[in-house]
Order: sequence, then structure tokens, then C-alpha cells
Amino acid sequence: MATVIFDALSELLEAEFKEFKWQLSNSGTQDNSISRGKLEKANRHEVVDLIVQQYGSSDAGKIAIRVLRKIKQNDLADQLKGKLQEGIFDTCSSTSMNF
Repeated sequence: MATVIFDALSELLEAEFKEFKWQLSNSGTQDNSISRGKLEKANRHEVVDLIVQQYGSSDAGKIAIRVLRKIKQNDLADQLKGKLQEGIFDTCSSTSMNF
């Protein structure tokens, strides 16, 4: 899941990535958002790690999609959503094959 989010962030230009980080720091409540200080100099790998740490692996993808939509990256958000859903279905189908 983290790899899929990283791949999406890799598609952003530097200015778009900077906007993503700004929106991310303002996306939650004061108690639940990632501080701007942590995000300021963070690279793409570090941002993904921060998202997963802050919101958990179950919500990290949702948060990334929401922030991508805020920065008008709707196509990228749709691609990420599709890949995350494929991952869920792949996990379910491979698990059921083991029985």
C-alpha cells in the first residue's frame, strides 16, 4: 500500500508535491494532522511514512486521495484509488485460493 502511494506522489512535479505537503498538514484536525515542521523538508518516501504512521495503513490511502483531489490532481487520485482497490481484491482472492 505504501508503495502505491509513493508511486502516485512520484508523478507530482516539485511544486505540486510542495502543495500536497501543505494541504496534508492542513487536512486533519489540529490533533490529527501532520505538523508542517515534519513535512517541510520531507522527501516522498518520508511523506508516505508519515502518512502511514499518522493515519494507519487502513486510512493512509484515503488521506492521500483526499489531498490529491484538493490539489486538483483528480486523475492521479482516481488512479491511486483504483490501484488500492485492486490491491484489496488481489489480497482477498489470493487468500481465498489458499483454502
